[in-house]
Amino acid sequence: MATSCGYEFQLKHFAFADASASDFYVSQWFNSKILFVLYRAFMFLYCLIWSINTTIILVEAYPIYVAYLSNWAEWTLVVHFLLALLVAIYGLFSQSRDSTSTEVGCCPGNQCNNGDVRWFHHLTWVVLTATAGVNFIVTIIYWAFLSGISVASVPANVHQHIMNSVLMILDIFISRIPIRLFHFIYVSLYGLTYVLFTAILHGADVKSAFYTNLLDWESAPGISAGVCVGLIVVGSPIIHLVSFGFYHLRAFIARSGGCSSTSSENSGEDNSGFEMSHPKEDV
Repeated sequence: MATSCGYEFQLKHFAFADASASDFYVSQWFNSKILFVLYRAFMFLYCLIWSINTTIILVEAYPIYVAYLSNWAEWTLVVHFLLALLVAIYGLFSQSRDSTSTEVGCCPGNQCNNGDVRWFHHLTWVVLTATAGVNFIVTIIYWAFLSGISVASVPANVHQHIMNSVLMILDIFISRIPIRLFHFIYVSLYGLTYVLFTAILHGADVKSAFYTNLLDWESAPGISAGVCVGLIVVGSPIIHLVSFGFYHLRAFIARSGGCSSTSSENSGEDNSGFEMSHPKEDV
């Protein structure tokens, strides 16, 4: 599905409104649940194997492995694909279906069966949004400010700072989970969590210098505070627009192929936007 900006600017979209459980079980491009589970399994195993490999390499080079955002982002990628895989498997074997849960997405003019969206769908949605945001941030910051530093492993560096974003772009395009504009708050919360963690390490005299000239609580506390506030308050929402843009590009391509619907939202009120629709999914 995809929407206009007018549709996105509603308070309900800070949460998890207007989605169907089926959005988590099939792709935007094919309706086979089995094929989608295989895709999710491949992505999870690929990320898990790479993350284990890079962890073994980097722990030797950087003893305080958990201090670096790149490592956080890499393992968050693993968590995302694990959750997405488990939810896709649930969708494959779940027998609890009603007539509206087979509707693809929450299309305007159709009743959106929000009742079949459970807490684990919400969790998967949040993790997807945060994972995309933090990996885009890691890629941009690394190549803009840190690419000149020596690395312990070129393959690990490529995986953490190039392939991480490639995988997330690919997943946004293949999946059918919507990206909500107001969900930038989950990217900001992720950033806030990391900043607080670095502050704790600094306060405990474990580590103070994380990224030269960017995040060093001992030598440059003012610059570090400014960078952190700017990234959380301004940077994260802007980076989230990248995910939002890829989502709309996906919808535009799908809509150009003929799978679109324009009408009113399930509330009965007019919606100037649109929501993507799809045929009924297959097992």
